[in-house]
Amino acid sequence: MPLYDGNLLRVSAVERVKARLGRWKRSRSGKSKWKAGGAPQARNELRVAVALNAAAYQVAPIQGGRVGKFLVEVPQSDDGRLELRASTDAAIDGWDILRLLRFAYDHVQPRGVPALTEGQ
Repeated sequence: MPLYDGNLLRVSAVERVKARLGRWKRSRSGKSKWKAGGAPQARNELRVAVALNAAAYQVAPIQGGRVGKFLVEVPQSDDGRLELRASTDAAIDGWDILRLLRFAYDHVQPRGVPALTEGQ
């Protein structure tokens, strides 16, 4: 979606569920028995991409790590784009999405303002 300040924002939420199906198990004597599968495993992923208005904004140095319940990865990009990939095994809600958007916009600075360094 285009934002009022000229930036473009894209947010996608993906829930991947890996369900183990049952299977037939054969014993030594040759009898077959149905074994139920295990509990399904869910993996949630949020992706945030902000295409910045290059005339007005710049990206501050950013490192991945933990943000709330998310493990955040930051792919390198030099074209005025900020991308984040956050994944978790826990369920996500609207507040988690807002927290990640806040983390992304904490690293967007207006042009002319000096970038923050690690020590500040």
